[in-house]
Order: sequence, then C-alpha cells, then structure tokens
Amino acid sequence: MHKDTPKIMVGTAAIFLLSLSLYNRRRFRVDQDVLKFTFFGIASSFSAYSWANFIFSSADVEAAVMNNEREGGRV
Repeated sequence: MHKDTPKIMVGTAAIFLLSLSLYNRRRFRVDQDVLKFTFFGIASSFSAYSWANFIFSSADVEAAVMNNEREGGRV
C-alpha cells in the first residue's frame, strides 16, 4: 500500500538493533534463554517497522499513494 522510503528502512534497522541490544543487556545476560531471545527478535522486528513507519513517513506521500490507487491502481 505504501512505498517505503530509505528513512523508514534505516529507522527500522536502528530501532530493531537498539531493542535487541537493550534486551541483551537486561534479560539475555541473566537467563541465557535463546528461545525467548528469538521470539523477542521476531516480535521486535514488527514493532520496529511500525514505529519507524509512524515516525518517518510523510502524510503527503501516503495521500499521494492512496490517490494513485483510487485513480487507476498504478503507483
């Protein structure tokens, strides 16, 4: 639906790596449970994309994409 800009992808990577780093410092060093770390990484990836999309996206670009979809489906 929405064209991802490089800012969104870089922001996603930054938020994702920061969350994994913080999880490693606070939880993983204590319990050493790889399964929990894996599940946290999966959940964190979706959350990081959502936050980066919210922070770095532009309302003008989103409105233009929606308008193009309504007019003929080509982006």
